[in-house]
Amino acid sequence: MGRLFWQFFLTIWLTIIGAIVVIVVTNSFLKILPPKGEMRDFRERFALETTSDLIRKGNVPAARDYLESIASPPHPTLLSFKLVPDRLSGEACVARTETTAFAFDGQHKRCYFIDVLAERVTFFETYAPPFLPPAAALLASSVSAFFLARYLVKPVMTLRAGLSALAGGNFAVRIGKVRGWWTDEVSALSHDFDVTAEKLEELQESGRRLFHDVSHELRSPLSRMQAAFGLLKQNPAKLDAVMPRMEREIERLDGLVEEILTLARLGSPKSRVIERQMVDVVDLIAAIIDDAAFEAESRGIRIAYSGVESFVSEVNGELIYRAIENVMRNAVKYSNAGSTISVAASHRQENGLTIEIVNVGVFVPPEDVDRIFEPFTRLLENETAVGHGLGLAITRRAIESHGGHVSARSNEGGGLTVVLELPAQA
Repeated sequence: MGRLFWQFFLTIWLTIIGAIVVIVVTNSFLKILPPKGEMRDFRERFALETTSDLIRKGNVPAARDYLESIASPPHPTLLSFKLVPDRLSGEACVARTETTAFAFDGQHKRCYFIDVLAERVTFFETYAPPFLPPAAALLASSVSAFFLARYLVKPVMTLRAGLSALAGGNFAVRIGKVRGWWTDEVSALSHDFDVTAEKLEELQESGRRLFHDVSHELRSPLSRMQAAFGLLKQNPAKLDAVMPRMEREIERLDGLVEEILTLARLGSPKSRVIERQMVDVVDLIAAIIDDAAFEAESRGIRIAYSGVESFVSEVNGELIYRAIENVMRNAVKYSNAGSTISVAASHRQENGLTIEIVNVGVFVPPEDVDRIFEPFTRLLENETAVGHGLGLAITRRAIESHGGHVSARSNEGGGLTVVLELPAQA
């Protein structure tokens, strides 16, 4: 048990002991719990006086009946009386002690000796009554304080063990409900702990997967460049033929590094304090549509815009441009030839902006839709699909860094509907 356990235990224990002391002191003055000896002495004195009074009144049979009645359980009081022939006058029949008395029957001119037959009281019966209640209370308080302190400290110890496991890198640890079926603040804390551990485990796995994907993406162009250098070493005369290929690979590396840096910058806490300007988002959408329409023209793809004419907000123009452009370029890449891409912008609640981009193309299973926003995820591959699978991941983080939200859903006829929501004020 740790220090916190003993702090709880001593605090509770001393509190209960203080209450017991108050009870004992109060009882010593008010005699709330008289010992057995005192109760016995009271009953004997009362019986002795009552018997004496009955004899003095000449009612000896009533005195005998009374003694028989008080001799019955549960608290028997035993007395006896006998005639004393040598004390025939009232003046001679007057002696009295705590347990004996002489009573003169004036009606019949007789003297009786009354004797208390005291029952034997053991040492325990004599001394237990004053000390048994405090002892019982002390034992009960110690047991209750122990289990109460254990009840309070055990969840803390469980949480501490879980946090130690997290600090050691074991993100698979779960502590469950530390109160069983009982629900309280500690149970809520244990649930929050498990949720946090689950998120950390997901982030760890995501980080491992990201490192693997980054290394794979970097290795591919580097391998091709090494092959080109090897070819040049064997035949320097092929420099003019190999140089354009090396330039393309360098551009691919440069673009990949730029996207990785952008993704990392958006995933850091500093992304919440990015530089912002007053920008008309609809103007950005129009510029993106113009560029995308030029690329889509070769495949007969049209882009149709409908919605609001203006939406001015304080955002980072470059990030919002890239976020919308990535979605638009994906829509062009994976649309069927001769189809139409629909772009609609509308005011949402609280004066925000909702941008909906719909294309008709390859069907994406609903269970895989959320994966398209993960880094290096490319569910759709065709001859025109080039890139590193980072575009939509950057889109999500860019929009979320502005306090917005990105979602997607599969269309029944094929293709995707991607919805970007921006708040009026980031």
